[in-house]
Amino acid sequence: MGKRAANFPGAMIVAASAAAAALLGAACEAEVTPPLSGAPGSAGTPATAAATAPAAIELVTAVAPPAGPELFGAPLSAAPAVPLDAVLAAPEKYAAAPVKIAARVARVCKKKGCWMTLAGEKGEPDPMVRVTFKDYGFFIPTDAEGARVTLEGVVSVSEETEAVSKHYAEDEGKDPATITGPRKKIAIEATGVELVRAGS
Repeated sequence: MGKRAANFPGAMIVAASAAAAALLGAACEAEVTPPLSGAPGSAGTPATAAATAPAAIELVTAVAPPAGPELFGAPLSAAPAVPLDAVLAAPEKYAAAPVKIAARVARVCKKKGCWMTLAGEKGEPDPMVRVTFKDYGFFIPTDAEGARVTLEGVVSVSEETEAVSKHYAEDEGKDPATITGPRKKIAIEATGVELVRAGS
């Protein structure tokens, strides 16, 4: 009867579990037992305890985005913010002096947050409006896409050649054949940014 029970798979699992529990108990005991005197590497020394102790488990806690406005760079002035769509309708009008603009974050540099593109109430304009930060002095969070943004800075208007526009269109996965002739390029160098995430 004893021999038949020993050959039963369940008995083997029980035996294996008992052996594993014994090893785990020995490892835990080695971790908390004070080191014994003796030559380095002998039983009970820190070297042996470190070798037999189970690896530490690092607990990662999810961090929720901050509630309320997030401020980056210089404080914004008290001037009223102009909607991005109004700036796009007459960009030269806003290119002479710093302006405060309200928009949404369309895209963000995923490496360090050193640039973003903007979207207005009508969606993301084509070509995109790219925002950089004065003197590379601050960045924004790389997960800020979709946040409402108020920024202050200088608008610049330039002309982008057809070849360059087609190249950028290909990079964005768009059809370059839809681009004919040079296009107006609008960029903003921001001195300060205020972000408000959805739900804040």
